[in-house]
Amino acid sequence: ILDLTVNGAYPAGKEALEKLEGSGHYKITLIESEGREPIILRLAPEDAFSPALLSIEQDRLNAVYSTVPRSLSMVAFEPADFYLGHALTFDVEAIEEIELLLPQFAFKAERKRDGVWRLYQASAGQPADADMIGQLLHLLRNMTVENYVQDAHSISSTESPMSVKLSSSKGSIFLKIVKDSSGEYQGSSENHPFWYRLNPAEVKRLEEFVPGTLVDRHLLAFDPRSVEKVVVQRGGDEYVLIKKGTAWSWEKPQKKKAGSGMAWKLVFGLHDLQYQQQDAEKRETEKVQNSCGIENPDIVIQLEFNTEPEAEMLMQETENGNELIVFTSRLPGCYRVEKALVDHFLPDSAVFD
Repeated sequence: ILDLTVNGAYPAGKEALEKLEGSGHYKITLIESEGREPIILRLAPEDAFSPALLSIEQDRLNAVYSTVPRSLSMVAFEPADFYLGHALTFDVEAIEEIELLLPQFAFKAERKRDGVWRLYQASAGQPADADMIGQLLHLLRNMTVENYVQDAHSISSTESPMSVKLSSSKGSIFLKIVKDSSGEYQGSSENHPFWYRLNPAEVKRLEEFVPGTLVDRHLLAFDPRSVEKVVVQRGGDEYVLIKKGTAWSWEKPQKKKAGSGMAWKLVFGLHDLQYQQQDAEKRETEKVQNSCGIENPDIVIQLEFNTEPEAEMLMQETENGNELIVFTSRLPGCYRVEKALVDHFLPDSAVFD
């Protein structure tokens, strides 16, 4: 608007103004501040008459000017042009509930008062991986609108639509996604008055967030900084690691100073350990209550903290020797992990050679 130029006052201004108002012109109203008269611009399309005319109304003074033809293209925006950007606008940290409906599955995730996310899919809630939930929310917030669909009635699909509902204390926002007959993804949301085309790569990425990827598979949830003691029993040997202040030391099998790298490798190894699958053969209630049926564990790990109750983990090798059946005092159920993952961070006699 600031770049509009005129060639001079148009003769017979009153007659020209009447002609301008009778044409299919653009009208732009600029409001500077309260108490001031608005500035009203009217620009006639080039095909109405030549040269193109610009009417300016300010402080009750009307004037009509001739202007260059390109002036029309400078201000000829469609309403949809002002909505291009992101499909959804929201604060990631404020979201408390996610409902996702895709053709193959549906699930809901809720953030509890303690800040922990739980995942629901036709069953009781499971702990959800906060990092994966964060990735999902950032993907939704950054989904881009590529262009608008002029005729929404032309959108047809043989597939079930996808939908997203995000809720916070301020209310809910919705996103509906349809794959049309040409294979393009079209979206509709409350903050856009038009249907729009979405980036197909972003929609495909959304479909990758199956419930299994969102479940928190960590076997022990704890703050690594709160660990004060770690006990590992394995193969008849016992390793005891304690922390005093910021220094780590071994108490067993012999007393010696522990390198911080080795100590934190053990602590974070336990903190980051995730199961590959739930052990289907050991889900019976009586076995779960009896530590998954692990009577003679190959590995026993105990953790003591300064701010939370103790935690224990029992592990038993499977017949093939490549996996471990795991039971923990903090996660109901029996799980399988790769033995190599555990061997990587557990101490052995080589530490004391």
